[in-house]
Amino acid sequence: MYLTLSDQAQAGSIPPERLHAKVLASVMGNLAVDFVTVSKDAPGAASVPVNAVVNNLTHDPGSAVMFIAFQLDAGKGEPEVRRYVDARAPALAKHGGKVLLSGLTPRTDGWLFDGFELVQFPAPDTIRTLMGDPDYRTPDIQALSKIFSGSFAMLQVAVS
Repeated sequence: MYLTLSDQAQAGSIPPERLHAKVLASVMGNLAVDFVTVSKDAPGAASVPVNAVVNNLTHDPGSAVMFIAFQLDAGKGEPEVRRYVDARAPALAKHGGKVLLSGLTPRTDGWLFDGFELVQFPAPDTIRTLMGDPDYRTPDIQALSKIFSGSFAMLQVAVS
């Protein structure tokens, strides 16, 4: 699986094993890009390989989707991300959210993150409600979230 960030839309139809999204707004951080594509095959030289922790690219049409890029503390990886995703799942589901993809990536010249998530919500502001929910702010989830450090970016995207 590969992640491609670009300034151009992908031509043609989007097969089920691929997700293509237009960036609607930058919610947090600094990541200047117009389109996000996740696909089974690398569409170009700028594509970054993805090691999927959660892979369910089926989204509900009309829902809000957030692209969240993150950096991890040194030495942290798939086991820690999986524990965080699993611990957060009940609070996310309570707010109608679901993870479409959580994946780890290598850093490159054009990609300074260790991974990203595509998370679906009923509406764009649902993520703010989730982040203020005591079920999301439990000591266990907060302790697990300490794996994240450094740069962070969140974009609202429209999936085609």
